[in-house]
Amino acid sequence: MTVAFHLKAVLQQSSCSLYTIFFHGTLVCMLLSKKAACSKPKQRLHNISRLHKEFLLLLVAVDYSKGEKFQSCAMAALLRSFVVLLLVVVAVEARSWSPLYGTNAGVGFNDTSSSSAIKTLTGIRVHYGWVIDGIQGQYTTGSSSTWMPNHGTTTQFTEIQLAYPSERFVRATGKYGPYSSEKNQGVTVTELSFVTYNNITGTSVTYGPYGGHEMSSQTSFQTADASEIVGLYGFTSDYMRGIGFALEPAKN
Repeated sequence: MTVAFHLKAVLQQSSCSLYTIFFHGTLVCMLLSKKAACSKPKQRLHNISRLHKEFLLLLVAVDYSKGEKFQSCAMAALLRSFVVLLLVVVAVEARSWSPLYGTNAGVGFNDTSSSSAIKTLTGIRVHYGWVIDGIQGQYTTGSSSTWMPNHGTTTQFTEIQLAYPSERFVRATGKYGPYSSEKNQGVTVTELSFVTYNNITGTSVTYGPYGGHEMSSQTSFQTADASEIVGLYGFTSDYMRGIGFALEPAKN
């Protein structure tokens, strides 16, 4: 049963109030949002897409059934606020986490845990020499963008800036393994590359590899297909010891 179908049945009752419409509409939306968030990864994107369409049908059904008088009332604003809130909840629930590539030695960080707002990764600075020394992410919330502190050592870096929202980070690849130096004895992220995709131009760009000093016993990694990188987490000391990514299903 769609939201629009459900509301049509409710609206046929001539005595129904705005509060009745709000209750029935939000009840169905809550059920759909729970289904979208709790589904398996392969089904999650489909459910979230359906949920967005249902929300739009909900607003159209309510607005046109009650006319201009309803649009000007406080309940209309409240309903729209509730829709936005549910979209935020679904976005949070839809996120997943890649494995940690490397080791959990050093100082841990998680860029996406510092705020309750939905933040999206829109820029990256990779600090590197022979290996990856540090990483810094830029995050966008609405129309506001902020660079987080650098994690690791500040050295030479390359900055990757997205043409957001049409362009997204869709893949990260790299290597990690033992690395010995005067400052470090242990597992280190030795190489990183990022791939972006622009859904307007249909073009993808590969940045890197950065680092990449040839060493033995290296392990290669790659983030999951059909996903977007929306956040960074990991562990650092004088070098990047381990890195992981917050992921969301790729958008068409």
